[in-house]
Amino acid sequence: MENSEYGDIKDGERVIFRGKVKVNPHSQSVEVVDCYITGGSVVIESTEPLRIPLDKIEHCHLIADIANIYYSKAQLTPGTVTLRYRDASGRSQSAELATSAFDAGQLSNAVKKAQNAPEIAGLRQMWRNAWNRKLAYQTPTATELTKGGKLYADLYAIGLDARMIVRGQLEEQVDGDYGGASLGLIEIQHSPIRLVNVLRKPYHTEYAHGHFYRNVYLVPDSTIFPDSTMFWEGYEIPVHGYGRSVRVKNVPLFGRVIDVRWEGNFEGDLIRRLGQDVSLNQALIKLKEDIEIFSYPEYGCWTISPPSKKDEPATPSREQWDCYEAIARHLLGSSGK
Repeated sequence: MENSEYGDIKDGERVIFRGKVKVNPHSQSVEVVDCYITGGSVVIESTEPLRIPLDKIEHCHLIADIANIYYSKAQLTPGTVTLRYRDASGRSQSAELATSAFDAGQLSNAVKKAQNAPEIAGLRQMWRNAWNRKLAYQTPTATELTKGGKLYADLYAIGLDARMIVRGQLEEQVDGDYGGASLGLIEIQHSPIRLVNVLRKPYHTEYAHGHFYRNVYLVPDSTIFPDSTMFWEGYEIPVHGYGRSVRVKNVPLFGRVIDVRWEGNFEGDLIRRLGQDVSLNQALIKLKEDIEIFSYPEYGCWTISPPSKKDEPATPSREQWDCYEAIARHLLGSSGK
């Protein structure tokens, strides 16, 4: 089956997949015909053409036994896809489509992907709306000031227009691959860093227990949203770009830090841009701090994460904050925003 996603247009709908299938292969009159999966229908161009709206399909059953899809002969292994659907009069019908096992798997995935496309589009739009909406503020209580709210007070003290956000927001999910529970969000006005997510994660040892805290700085960027429905459905691997700063010493382990090196898997010139920012890297040498950065296409944002701190939330200095903002500007600049 030929993958023609975002390619041809058929009857006003974009073709997601197309290929040759045998219709009702166990009957007397077997036809080998073209089958199309579009954004709204399964189209079977047999002697009596059949168009099955995706919202009428109740079940898509795949039978295919492939030991190794990368083995060339697997393409020749038989496979079938049975579609159970309701016709225009509401009666239950079925259509059996036979092809190679590999192509049958592609066909089945295409049907499921197309059926889920509206939901996926809704998720994408939900995150776009999330970054554009106005958040509700709150005044931290005494208890909250000992947790996430302490950072709010500290950021305000270094001259930032910081606001504590009402709990339960969608952005609390974005954790910079750290895990742990969110203690709340802090919004920063007039900054490329829109929100700070304060995270807490427990630790247990033989002699002690407590919590690690980490501040994750969120930088929204609508240009990194995926346009592919396949991305959201998992048929394409969502690549989370990752980078970090590494302090370089003149002597390993115990030497003096003489430089900062940036490394990661980001495409484009982001790593080069960070490496060439002399003022940023000189500041990181003085601050004795390594930084991690991630891209989250499914959330439409980047994260900047300094090291976690044991037993109490970290408090950035103004110099540290200036470094985080400089990194955020590089992140947005690398995506052309």
